[in-house]
Amino acid sequence: MSKINNKIIVKNRFIQGAVVISALSFQPFVNAQVSAQLDPPPQVCFYEHDDYAGLQTCFDSTQHTVGSENDIWSSVKVPSGSLLTLFEHDDYGGKQWTLYPGEYASLSDYYFNDIVSSFSIDPLVCFYDKTDFQGTPSCYSASHQSIGKANDSWSSVTVPVGYKLTIYQDDHYNGSSAEVNAAGQLRLANINFDNKVSSFLLTKADKTFNEYSWVGAHNAHASQGYVFAIGYMNQWLDIPEQLRDHNVRSLLIDIRYEDGRVELTHSTDNAGEFIDRMNNEIVPFLKANPDVVLTFDVEVTNNVLTKDQLKEAMDQMPEFTAMMFDPRDPVWDGKQEWPTLEEMAAANQRILLYIDKYDVSGDYGDYYVLYRKDVTMENMWAVTDYDSCEERHKYGVPTVNILGHKTWSRLFSMNHFPNVPHSGIAASDNNWDGLYPRIIDTCMPATLLDKKPNFIAVDFIEQGDVQEITEVLNEGGVIFYEGNGATQNIVCGIGGDKTRYIPSGEHGCENDEARSAKLVDVQAGTTIVVYDSPSGNTNDDYTVIQIKHNLSEYVIDSFESNVSNAAVNQWAFHNNGLDGKISYFEVFKPGDYEVTPEIMLYEGNNATQNIVCTLNVYDREFNFKNSGSCDNDETRSAKLVGVSAGTQFTVYDSPNGDTGDDYTQITVLQDILGTYDIDSYEDSYSDDYVRVNFHRHNGLDGKVSRIKISAP
Repeated sequence: MSKINNKIIVKNRFIQGAVVISALSFQPFVNAQVSAQLDPPPQVCFYEHDDYAGLQTCFDSTQHTVGSENDIWSSVKVPSGSLLTLFEHDDYGGKQWTLYPGEYASLSDYYFNDIVSSFSIDPLVCFYDKTDFQGTPSCYSASHQSIGKANDSWSSVTVPVGYKLTIYQDDHYNGSSAEVNAAGQLRLANINFDNKVSSFLLTKADKTFNEYSWVGAHNAHASQGYVFAIGYMNQWLDIPEQLRDHNVRSLLIDIRYEDGRVELTHSTDNAGEFIDRMNNEIVPFLKANPDVVLTFDVEVTNNVLTKDQLKEAMDQMPEFTAMMFDPRDPVWDGKQEWPTLEEMAAANQRILLYIDKYDVSGDYGDYYVLYRKDVTMENMWAVTDYDSCEERHKYGVPTVNILGHKTWSRLFSMNHFPNVPHSGIAASDNNWDGLYPRIIDTCMPATLLDKKPNFIAVDFIEQGDVQEITEVLNEGGVIFYEGNGATQNIVCGIGGDKTRYIPSGEHGCENDEARSAKLVDVQAGTTIVVYDSPSGNTNDDYTVIQIKHNLSEYVIDSFESNVSNAAVNQWAFHNNGLDGKISYFEVFKPGDYEVTPEIMLYEGNNATQNIVCTLNVYDREFNFKNSGSCDNDETRSAKLVGVSAGTQFTVYDSPNGDTGDDYTQITVLQDILGTYDIDSYEDSYSDDYVRVNFHRHNGLDGKVSRIKISAP
């Protein structure tokens, strides 16, 4: 933020991140050509000494505090499509420096030798005014609702690996559009968009299967519809309800051969015939949901099953086996990683099935059964100590053992349930405080690869917060806490790649509890808004938090502070306090948040004390005495929020707008991209942003009875 004539101006209200490279004189830009095939994902590599010598450490994720390697780096290589920002201190503090794609043989040239303590890696999309990726590049690290002077001037673009670009003909993501899904170079004339771009969205590309986390139902078949002994029932809900209502996508089932058929079983109970339940429960669900992929983790009870017996059963499930994932299919040839969900759906291979009995796995002719230990790493199946995550198999093994696909990432199945199922215990085991810390602090480090779980297997899946936890693991998001500084119990968590409006009581977000938040794996351009008002009314306290960099982790200590740093802009609109009083939550994915122009009137000078009223900006005029909107004779100052140039408003002492008494006219001269405070109505001045004309009679602060607003 900058201070102009003692007025605080927030300059980065909307998503920023634009850089015209030719305007930067303080550092070089290496115009590396981005190839059409950028695989594997690029990494930023730091080196212990100048000229890329000594210990090398590489990163491909979004944001880091350095930890044990603090203050040791002397050179760095930044790949095409990446923007690197260095910070002197932990948590993105101290002085900072931004490096564009290129090789930097000595950080001493930028006064950053051996002092890097944290850094951010952001995507970098670059547009060019020439068709051959020449001319002056305009590079951005986040979406833009309007590109200003560059409007309709671009002819080619380079898109970073791991991201997709959507371009629009009009501002604010309106008009005709085109999507660029492949990383690399593109001439915009090829998609009929030469000199037509006015706004764009930069979002993460479709993830591969191994990058997701799913809710897993332990003994999904052992539900109250089939198992009647309480000590052996792991789920209240039957499989169709688990899938339909609770987003279960991983089903852990036990089978055995008995009485001439393959049965679903738990202990000595028969939980239905395998053929019938797959044909009658799974196949109809997948037909009704053509984009869904399901995983089956199959155990053979007491080793009682042969390959011939399983084949006899599965040959009677032709619609099921036709949807099984087959690693032998040529469609997967040449892939260095698991396919995306979209690719699996397009191939209609939407059932990933693996089994724990090696001699039952393998080639079945028209379909293929994977061996569990070839595909997964896993912790022990019954929790006895929540502070441990004992290995069951394959910790530290990064890739699968599937013929032809041995570069694919191994999947992590995380078990989180006790030896004896109990729905009362599940409620606490499966909530944020019982499950999330065990994932992050215990089980991920235990894998020796810091591997995020792909399947989180729990009992009684409707109990607790498993869906919300997997949502944040998949999307990144915001986790709210009862105490300041992200302390005490977790209130709830909300994913960050969809725009959501959540009243208290929904999504596990309790009313009047949250005092702070932790941002995890949040994209630049994400916006979070929290309100005291249960309806999201801005007449009471509310706070807007806008993310400036891709963040792996960042703590919002309080919702009652104004903050502007390298990570976030935070604006707190104060009435009588917000910490512990939040009743409405909003999360906007990048590109979705647009500020509503408002004039907020305050009881105290300098935009302090209670909010008298909040007024949207449009042509209007009214008497405070005759309107319930604003209290008469209360306001002494105002805050302008996102107000455009040309807006004018006048406040009057006279209820009728008589200019024989005190009145003040405020004219906005330049778009206010953030907030601007009118500290008092009894002052005349002009700066770059506003012109204020006070017409004195006997004083106006605390005596306003009328307002007139004129919008441009």
